[in-house]
Amino acid sequence: MGLYVQDSWKVKPNFTLEMGLRWDIAGALGEHDNLGANFLPNDPAADANGFVTLSKRPLYNKDKNNFGPRLGFAWDIFKNSKTVLRGGYSLSYDLPNFGTIHAPQTFLNAFAGTRAGFYTQVAEGNFPIQIFSTPDSNKAVFNAGTQRNSLCDFFICMAPGVDIYGQSIAPSPPFNIVQVLPDFQTPMNHAYNLTIEQELNNKMTVSVAYVGTAGRDLVSWRDMNACPISTLACDNTRKPFGSTFPQYDHILRMTNDAYSNYNALQTAFKVRETHGLTGQFNFVWSRTFDTGSANRGGDFLTQYQNPYNIDKNYGPSNFDTPWNVNFTLVYDVPRLQSLPKLVGGGWQINSIFRAQEGRPFTPFIRGDPSNQGLRSTFADYNGAPLNYDFHYLQDGKDGFLNTTAFSVPQSGTVGNAGRNMLRQPGISQWDMSIFKNFELNERLTVRFSWTVFNVLNHGMFATTQSGTGKITTCQIDKNTGQVLPGPCSAFGAYFATPDVGIGFNPILGTGAQRNMQFGLKVSF
Repeated sequence: MGLYVQDSWKVKPNFTLEMGLRWDIAGALGEHDNLGANFLPNDPAADANGFVTLSKRPLYNKDKNNFGPRLGFAWDIFKNSKTVLRGGYSLSYDLPNFGTIHAPQTFLNAFAGTRAGFYTQVAEGNFPIQIFSTPDSNKAVFNAGTQRNSLCDFFICMAPGVDIYGQSIAPSPPFNIVQVLPDFQTPMNHAYNLTIEQELNNKMTVSVAYVGTAGRDLVSWRDMNACPISTLACDNTRKPFGSTFPQYDHILRMTNDAYSNYNALQTAFKVRETHGLTGQFNFVWSRTFDTGSANRGGDFLTQYQNPYNIDKNYGPSNFDTPWNVNFTLVYDVPRLQSLPKLVGGGWQINSIFRAQEGRPFTPFIRGDPSNQGLRSTFADYNGAPLNYDFHYLQDGKDGFLNTTAFSVPQSGTVGNAGRNMLRQPGISQWDMSIFKNFELNERLTVRFSWTVFNVLNHGMFATTQSGTGKITTCQIDKNTGQVLPGPCSAFGAYFATPDVGIGFNPILGTGAQRNMQFGLKVSF
């Protein structure tokens, strides 16, 4: 539910102020039939058997303090509507979706052991829960089962003595488990901007803007049962809950630790139809940083390298592309008077050019010198120049960067390489299309189109699947210190074109080799 009030105040004839306030009551996620489960280690009824409270419908408390102010202004500086300064600020909130609760299913792959979640399909392969008779019937005890009960064919099934989690379970403890912080807060985002726009003439405008956002109380998953970084092996004597709940290994808590920052210079030049030409040019210089993020298309959220110091994970976002250039042009070709109307008229030429810097990725090693129970950790960086060479194949090199700059960290440490400190190649592509409209009569029109993606057949390549952070393509063996083979054959090598490698759509021509398509449209 949300309430919103707004007022517009014309302070002066050339200065307008917009003010608003929004209040949202964010509902908490939960299971309709109260079959969800949440791990509450501080519950007085919990004991070493590992009681888990069956949640009342929401998994966490409802947040009722989500007030979001809005403020904006527009200033016609010279009172001629040609030079305008605009600015604004807003505070908004983002309710996590159900997929957020499912996140640990994949997230726990960062650890050794079985996966776990609040709600899961039986094929996910998580440890089971069984209901036992206890003084408080609203308690469930984790127990190592062997097969799910045949009565449970859907997401969750809870009845006395019935396993609810899947078939591919570990035969014995310790198990991994997840938890939602009972006082989980709604993530918030501060957004602010300042734009100056100048009208050059009645057909052309130029604008320059500063745009920024600051995400706070964002969703994160932190291992609350992690061993401190040490040369000693991680066992129950070193885990915070090791003595109380020895049957649990990693306990991932959904909490509000994450944060992000985005700052950008955005410029635009626009031309409205003049002599048949309509176009727009945009240039953006931006940086976006956070403690954890993921791209669509199979990417994953990197686990905190040190859950006791999340700032270690602060770095460029997985989707950070510092500079972007876009240029579009539409030209309605004047009718060629020397040709018949059916042939000499109705032509249109469209052109799009796009270029952007490559996405970042992180150098990992396979293994865990930090002894936290992770599958992979950051590599060590010795400070040597990276010497990017995106034409390395033609130059006879093994990779597009200096791989000798990275090594295995010392035992009891996490590598000093920053998250997303490396860059894969960027993208630059020119697409073009030609349209011809045949107006056969007042009611029948035929349009023929010819579209070419990547007109110059410019080679573009990707390094890690679906964007950034894929450790399988950039790992160093913990024991030997040698680069391990992966889909790209070696750390810092190409393995695919961007349309395949970083999740773009080849139909749209984003990064693939030259493609053409023809079309015919009949309107009547």
